[in-house]
Amino acid sequence: MNVVPNGETGFLGIVEGDTPERPPVVLTSKEVASLTPNWTTIADALGKEFDFAANCYETGGLTRQIGTA
Repeated sequence: MNVVPNGETGFLGIVEGDTPERPPVVLTSKEVASLTPNWTTIADALGKEFDFAANCYETGGLTRQIGTA
């Protein structure tokens, strides 16, 4: 699903192959916020799983670097 702005406060979730049977889904800001990954939580979970002290580096865009510290 691609999420795009819809007006000033809302969003639309557009499903691939958008057809009348699969119209866009209207989403609120709160619903979209819950879809945003929490990189610190992910880094901590990976660190626990692989037994290292994790650190998360902000790199901008949609990617992050997670490594040892």
